Amino acid sequence: MPLLLHIETATEICSVALSESGKLLSLQEERSPNSHSATLTLLIEKVFADVGLSMQKLEAVAVSAGPGSFTGLRIGVSAAKGLCYALDKPLIAVPTMQGMTAGAVEQMKNKDALYCPVLNSIKQEVYAGLYDFNLEEIIPASPAEHTLTEFIPRFNQQPVYFFGTGAKKIPANIYEKAETLPHFSNSARDMIRVGENHFEKQQFVSVEYFEPLYVKGFVVRVPLK
Repeated sequence: MPLLLHIETATEICSVALSESGKLLSLQEERSPNSHSATLTLLIEKVFADVGLSMQKLEAVAVSAGPGSFTGLRIGVSAAKGLCYALDKPLIAVPTMQGMTAGAVEQMKNKDALYCPVLNSIKQEVYAGLYDFNLEEIIPASPAEHTLTEFIPRFNQQPVYFFGTGAKKIPANIYEKAETLPHFSNSARDMIRVGENHFEKQQFVSVEYFEPLYVKGFVVRVPLK
């Protein structure tokens, strides 16, 4: 019965979940912007305290692997790697948009629909991907214009759900059978299905060399004097 820790920091929400055999045991979240570095360790401690288990019982650590906030992803991956090193446990990388889709599928339960996770980027750009009900990737996570021109030919008359921090940028008339999920937010609990599947298949990533999927190149901006 694998005990897995899930860390989701790809957006402004800092979220940590503990699961056993695919079932949620504890969830802790902080929704204050820019709080990840201050709260993530505390949230991790809380999920274990909540169920009275030791971190030594962990079988693996799963982390949201991007795309998303550059800073948020770095904080989450660094914490996950630190735990893996300290506890000698394997690391699981959960594609952020696949985890999001698992949450949307659980919410809507529409087997005939397509699921389009959308994360905010700059100006009128977004990061977007396209998945089916079984979490199979149709279009990989990529930068896109908010009109999603390249996505529309793949909809093929199916219902499509848009969800995530960038969904509000999508024009309301983009597609006749489109629906936006207004109350959706990234959560570590949505990583459980994907993380569990990776654990069962022993699909781990290198603790030493793994880097988040930024999609766009990461640039350190130095303020001009």
